[in-house]
Amino acid sequence: MHKIKNIPIKCTDITLWMLILSICFLIATLPFGYTETFSIAIYVLLGAYVIDYFVSRIYKGIKFKNGIKEWMFLSMILFYLLQLFFYPIETHLDFFHQISEDRLSFLLIGIIGIMGINKKIKLEYIAWAFVAVAMACSIFLLSFIPSKPDYTTLNIFLATIRVSYFCSHMLFNLFINTSIIFAFFLLRRYNNSLIKAFLIIAIIVFLSTISVSEGRIGIISGYVITITMLTYRLWKWHKISVLLILLPLLFFVYTMSTNHRLNINTIKNDPRLKIWEYTISEIQEHPWGMGASSAAYAMIDLLQKKFDRGELTDEFVTNAVLKRSSYGAHSHNQYLQTLLEYGPIGLFVLLAILILPIFACNNNLRIYTVQFSFLYATQFITDIFVSGIVIIEFLLSFLFLTSQQMTPNNPKL
Repeated sequence: MHKIKNIPIKCTDITLWMLILSICFLIATLPFGYTETFSIAIYVLLGAYVIDYFVSRIYKGIKFKNGIKEWMFLSMILFYLLQLFFYPIETHLDFFHQISEDRLSFLLIGIIGIMGINKKIKLEYIAWAFVAVAMACSIFLLSFIPSKPDYTTLNIFLATIRVSYFCSHMLFNLFINTSIIFAFFLLRRYNNSLIKAFLIIAIIVFLSTISVSEGRIGIISGYVITITMLTYRLWKWHKISVLLILLPLLFFVYTMSTNHRLNINTIKNDPRLKIWEYTISEIQEHPWGMGASSAAYAMIDLLQKKFDRGELTDEFVTNAVLKRSSYGAHSHNQYLQTLLEYGPIGLFVLLAILILPIFACNNNLRIYTVQFSFLYATQFITDIFVSGIVIIEFLLSFLFLTSQQMTPNNPKL
């Protein structure tokens, strides 16, 4: 009989897999919104990172360079610290603690990026976690579609189902679109036909999910990303095959024509247009910023006045105004919100966080980083950092994209 060799289990292997599993656990909580489980996942991840950092002696590999990657992570830290810099001029501190807690991920991810993370964590692990969770959530949601659906109201019907089990359409679509990008990354990574077939089906399922969503930015972003990635890959494979992008393009046109929220009249009557107008007027009064907490207070106060005059009727926003909640009564545009909070300096830092990852990553990963930058750049047109979820998803993607190392076993990404 052959003797079975005893393979010693190293402490570094245990802490590594603790860290990987904690990351996957956090990713699994993202589609469900800001829950207690999400908060627990954050603390578990931080604990696992600290343990692995010292057990695996990651600190020995720290090399402080004056490079693009370092400036990217410093920009994240600076964006968080801007709140402290503006503290002396804040006129209202009601929301200071809440915003500090919501945006803490900027500080933590920035520090982790500079201090370093275990290089044995492969980008594939993160990608598979996103794809697997998104696939499960999508299939579950699509399973509620009746046998003879009314496509003119299907998105409204599924919205009620989604709210019962998952988060808002903005956050849910952001997660699905993030998974689309990672699915394309995995398609390039594997040559196995079964895996490729699964990933192609997954992308189709993800597109179907956002197609029946009430989220306009999510639908447009998802199709732009898919068509761009298909064009890029097909052009490199065989130029004539680019004609295949007509299929998702036609499906996109059909989705645009049947979704009532993509109707021109609906867009014209979107309350965000008025809110942006109000925000711009407030920015003109405070061109150099007024601080995050004061900006939140000012927006609630401003929207309250508009509501009292009957100029604001949107149910979601008015409920937030009545509750004096900054989670709904805000500018609904991260660029305008940043200008109101921190002025041109804050906007510059925010744009740096969005753009620098494109140049900080490996050349073979640039196409995916560009897609992520596009995804979040468009997301911030109608959304802001209302909770830690968007920030975590946003920063984690860039952290692992820019930390991925090329190895002999991973030559092409």
